[in-house]
Amino acid sequence: VKFNEKAESERLLAYSSRIKADMKMQAFKPSAMEMKNMLPGEMDYLNHGCNACHMFGKEYNGPDLLMVEKRRTDKWLKSWLMKTQSHYQEKDIEAMRQKFKLAMPNQNVSDEAADKIIKYMKAKSAQALERMKGNTEANSNAKSSAADVNLENGKAIYTKTCMACHMTG
Repeated sequence: VKFNEKAESERLLAYSSRIKADMKMQAFKPSAMEMKNMLPGEMDYLNHGCNACHMFGKEYNGPDLLMVEKRRTDKWLKSWLMKTQSHYQEKDIEAMRQKFKLAMPNQNVSDEAADKIIKYMKAKSAQALERMKGNTEANSNAKSSAADVNLENGKAIYTKTCMACHMTG
Protein backbone atom coordinates (compact mmCIF):
# COMPACT_ATOMS: atom_id res chain seq x y z
CA VAL A 1 0.00 0.00 0.00
CA LYS A 2 1.40 3.32 -1.07
CA PHE A 3 0.88 6.40 1.13
CA ASN A 4 -1.11 9.11 -0.63
CA GLU A 5 -0.33 12.41 1.08
CA LYS A 6 -3.02 14.37 -0.78
CA ALA A 7 -5.73 11.83 0.09
CA GLU A 8 -4.62 11.78 3.73
CA SER A 9 -4.68 15.60 3.88
CA GLU A 10 -8.19 15.67 2.41
CA ARG A 11 -9.33 13.00 4.87
CA LEU A 12 -7.96 15.00 7.81
CA LEU A 13 -9.55 18.23 6.58
CA ALA A 14 -12.91 16.51 6.15
CA TYR A 15 -12.62 15.02 9.65
CA SER A 16 -11.71 18.43 11.08
CA SER A 17 -14.71 20.01 9.35
CA ARG A 18 -17.03 17.34 10.79
CA ILE A 19 -15.65 17.90 14.29
CA LYS A 20 -16.13 21.68 13.97
CA ALA A 21 -19.70 21.16 12.72
CA ASP A 22 -20.43 18.79 15.61
CA MET A 23 -19.04 21.26 18.15
CA LYS A 24 -21.12 24.06 16.65
CA MET A 25 -24.26 21.92 16.70
CA GLN A 26 -23.67 20.76 20.29
CA ALA A 27 -22.81 24.20 21.64
CA PHE A 28 -25.03 25.33 24.47
CA LYS A 29 -27.57 27.83 23.14
CA PRO A 30 -29.46 29.37 26.04
CA SER A 31 -32.75 31.20 25.84
CA ALA A 32 -32.90 34.93 26.56
CA MET A 33 -34.12 34.16 30.10
CA GLU A 34 -31.22 31.76 30.70
CA MET A 35 -28.74 34.32 29.31
CA LYS A 36 -30.02 36.91 31.74
CA ASN A 37 -29.31 34.60 34.68
CA MET A 38 -25.87 33.42 33.56
CA LEU A 39 -22.68 34.41 35.29
CA PRO A 40 -19.92 36.09 33.26
CA GLY A 41 -17.93 33.40 31.45
CA GLU A 42 -20.52 30.67 32.01
CA MET A 43 -21.13 30.19 28.27
CA ASP A 44 -17.42 29.50 27.70
CA TYR A 45 -17.35 27.10 30.66
CA LEU A 46 -20.32 25.16 29.25
CA ASN A 47 -19.27 25.24 25.60
CA HIS A 48 -15.81 23.91 26.42
CA GLY A 49 -17.46 21.01 28.25
CA CYS A 50 -16.07 21.76 31.71
CA ASN A 51 -19.37 20.76 33.33
CA ALA A 52 -18.96 17.20 32.04
CA CYS A 53 -16.35 16.56 34.72
CA HIS A 54 -16.46 19.42 37.22
CA MET A 55 -18.88 20.75 39.82
CA PHE A 56 -18.67 23.36 42.56
CA GLY A 57 -18.89 21.96 46.07
CA LYS A 58 -18.26 18.30 45.31
CA GLU A 59 -16.12 16.02 43.20
CA TYR A 60 -17.67 14.57 40.07
CA ASN A 61 -15.72 13.01 37.18
CA GLY A 62 -12.95 15.47 38.02
CA PRO A 63 -11.86 17.60 40.96
CA ASP A 64 -14.15 20.01 42.79
CA LEU A 65 -13.73 23.56 41.44
CA LEU A 66 -15.10 25.31 44.53
CA MET A 67 -12.56 28.01 45.46
CA VAL A 68 -10.03 26.70 42.93
CA GLU A 69 -8.68 30.27 42.76
CA LYS A 70 -7.48 29.86 46.38
CA ARG A 71 -5.47 26.77 45.42
CA ARG A 72 -4.06 28.01 42.10
CA THR A 73 -2.99 31.36 40.68
CA ASP A 74 -4.79 32.86 37.69
CA LYS A 75 -1.59 32.41 35.68
CA TRP A 76 -1.46 28.68 36.48
CA LEU A 77 -5.20 28.22 35.77
CA LYS A 78 -4.84 29.94 32.41
CA SER A 79 -1.87 27.78 31.50
CA TRP A 80 -3.79 24.66 32.60
CA LEU A 81 -6.81 25.58 30.48
CA MET A 82 -4.77 26.41 27.39
CA LYS A 83 -1.87 23.91 27.59
CA THR A 84 -3.16 21.07 29.74
CA GLN A 85 -0.60 18.48 28.64
CA SER A 86 2.30 20.68 29.75
CA HIS A 87 1.17 20.12 33.37
CA TYR A 88 0.85 16.33 33.24
CA GLN A 89 4.29 15.84 34.82
CA GLU A 90 3.31 17.78 37.97
CA LYS A 91 2.92 15.43 40.96
CA ASP A 92 -0.51 16.67 42.05
CA ILE A 93 -1.84 16.49 38.49
CA GLU A 94 -0.58 12.92 38.16
CA ALA A 95 -2.26 12.09 41.49
CA MET A 96 -5.57 13.47 40.14
CA ARG A 97 -5.15 11.49 36.92
CA GLN A 98 -4.77 8.34 39.02
CA LYS A 99 -7.68 9.19 41.32
CA PHE A 100 -10.19 10.02 38.58
CA LYS A 101 -8.77 7.51 36.06
CA LEU A 102 -8.69 10.12 33.31
CA ALA A 103 -6.72 13.13 32.22
CA MET A 104 -8.19 16.47 31.28
CA PRO A 105 -7.99 16.68 27.50
CA ASN A 106 -6.88 19.73 25.57
CA GLN A 107 -10.11 21.67 25.01
CA ASN A 108 -8.50 24.18 22.61
CA VAL A 109 -9.33 27.06 24.91
CA SER A 110 -8.36 30.46 23.54
CA ASP A 111 -6.64 33.16 25.59
CA GLU A 112 -9.88 35.15 25.80
CA ALA A 113 -12.02 32.12 26.70
CA ALA A 114 -9.53 31.08 29.41
CA ASP A 115 -9.87 34.50 31.07
CA LYS A 116 -13.67 34.21 30.92
CA ILE A 117 -13.67 30.68 32.37
CA ILE A 118 -11.44 31.77 35.26
CA LYS A 119 -13.75 34.71 35.93
CA TYR A 120 -16.72 32.31 35.90
CA MET A 121 -15.05 29.85 38.30
CA LYS A 122 -14.48 32.67 40.78
CA ALA A 123 -18.05 33.96 40.48
CA LYS A 124 -19.53 30.46 40.69
CA SER A 125 -17.45 29.69 43.79
CA ALA A 126 -18.72 32.85 45.48
CA GLN A 127 -22.29 31.99 44.48
CA ALA A 128 -21.96 28.39 45.72
CA LEU A 129 -20.53 29.56 49.04
CA GLU A 130 -23.45 31.96 49.49
CA ARG A 131 -25.91 29.16 48.74
CA MET A 132 -24.17 26.84 51.20
CA LYS A 133 -24.34 29.55 53.83
CA GLY A 134 -28.02 30.10 53.06
CA ASN A 135 -28.75 26.36 53.13
CA THR A 136 -27.09 26.03 56.52
CA GLU A 137 -29.26 28.83 57.90
CA ALA A 138 -32.37 27.46 56.21
CA ASN A 139 -31.71 23.94 57.52
CA SER A 140 -31.36 25.18 61.07
CA ASN A 141 -34.71 26.99 60.79
CA ALA A 142 -36.56 24.32 58.82
CA LYS A 143 -39.56 22.64 60.44
CA SER A 144 -40.77 20.57 57.50
CA SER A 145 -40.25 16.85 57.24
CA ALA A 146 -39.72 14.40 54.39
CA ALA A 147 -43.39 13.44 54.70
CA ASP A 148 -44.31 16.90 53.35
CA VAL A 149 -42.49 16.29 50.06
CA ASN A 150 -44.54 15.36 46.98
CA LEU A 151 -42.44 12.60 45.42
CA GLU A 152 -44.95 11.90 42.64
CA ASN A 153 -44.21 15.27 41.03
CA GLY A 154 -40.49 14.47 40.87
CA LYS A 155 -41.20 11.00 39.53
CA ALA A 156 -43.43 12.42 36.78
CA ILE A 157 -40.77 14.94 35.73
CA TYR A 158 -38.06 12.28 35.72
CA THR A 159 -40.19 9.84 33.71
CA LYS A 160 -41.14 12.43 31.07
CA THR A 161 -37.75 14.07 30.61
CA CYS A 162 -34.75 12.37 32.18
CA MET A 163 -35.67 8.86 31.12
CA ALA A 164 -35.31 9.96 27.49
CA CYS A 165 -31.52 9.77 27.93
CA HIS A 166 -30.86 8.17 31.31
CA MET A 167 -31.82 4.63 32.13
CA THR A 168 -31.96 3.31 35.66
CA GLY A 169 -31.32 -0.28 36.64
